[in-house]
Amino acid sequence: MELGAPAAKETSVDFRTRDGSAKAGYDYISSKGTITLEIDDQWVKVWVQTLADDIMEADETFSLVLENPRGATFPGGVDELVAERTIKNDISLLGVTNLEGEIYDVAV
Repeated sequence: MELGAPAAKETSVDFRTRDGSAKAGYDYISSKGTITLEIDDQWVKVWVQTLADDIMEADETFSLVLENPRGATFPGGVDELVAERTIKNDISLLGVTNLEGEIYDVAV
């Protein structure tokens, strides 16, 4: 998660994964928790472990959901922010998934 500018005060948000075509326990390990940005922090990584297999299948997606912001609000008054992620089916890269970061303009 990345803010549009460094945090002016401590800011936290809950996160969790949500199944798409990728299923927790088969394609990735579900994850949930709380992330905190301290004053002047601008980003934090949330790691989601993908699960390797040697089955040729289509690319699959899951989502990372951010909710319950504290010390900040989401833009547009929404209750959650959702970033969809794609697990590329590349047997030569078993267990390795390169996911681009999301930038969120969160008001603090």
